[in-house]
Amino acid sequence: MTTFPSQSDLKPRKISFRRLSKSAYAFTAERDPNTGVIVGDDGVMVIDTRATPLMAREVIRRIRRVTSKPIKYVVLSHYHVVRVLGASAYRPEQIIASRRTLGLIRERGKQDMASEIGRFRRLAPGRGPALSTPAQCEKAIRFTQEFVRGLYMTAKRGAAARRSLKQVYEAMKRKMDPVYGRFPIYEHCMPFDVSRAYDEARGIKHPRIWTARRDVEMWKSIA
Repeated sequence: MTTFPSQSDLKPRKISFRRLSKSAYAFTAERDPNTGVIVGDDGVMVIDTRATPLMAREVIRRIRRVTSKPIKYVVLSHYHVVRVLGASAYRPEQIIASRRTLGLIRERGKQDMASEIGRFRRLAPGRGPALSTPAQCEKAIRFTQEFVRGLYMTAKRGAAARRSLKQVYEAMKRKMDPVYGRFPIYEHCMPFDVSRAYDEARGIKHPRIWTARRDVEMWKSIA
């Protein structure tokens, strides 16, 4: 493995704008990050903004098909650039985020942007379709919990045995591929997931900042 899987992933995405309830919509683009839209009494709230202002314009076009109300609020669920860099396109009255998210944007936003640009030609990782029923949400939560537990326990066993990141990554792939390998951008995300789990298993509690240089170093270490 010498390049990021997503660097060769240049296929066009099928966009959907699905109504989830009377006032809630989900913008999805297959493997690209999802955006939530809530139409309120006097304005619109957008949850996560896409990776660039240009990409955000497609969300705005879809919003304008269902309402002429102003986009007043943008909510940032976390600091990753593929969620926040499109914010300026909406020109909202308020941008809402937790203090921790704001702190992480200030601490590592610039490095995260350089890292993403280096690994994504199209600057867009993926998340899959929106969930529309309580049963689907509960199933997805359980599935995610199982993934995180399996990821960390495998990393913990590897760290305890003093195995290298490459060895832990190979063990993780053997364990996880049969169950999770078909999911969006699994191949891209796994090296980063395993690296973080390996760090935590070795006692590094605060996530290290991802930089473009660290991306390349990590990729070479597991190749």
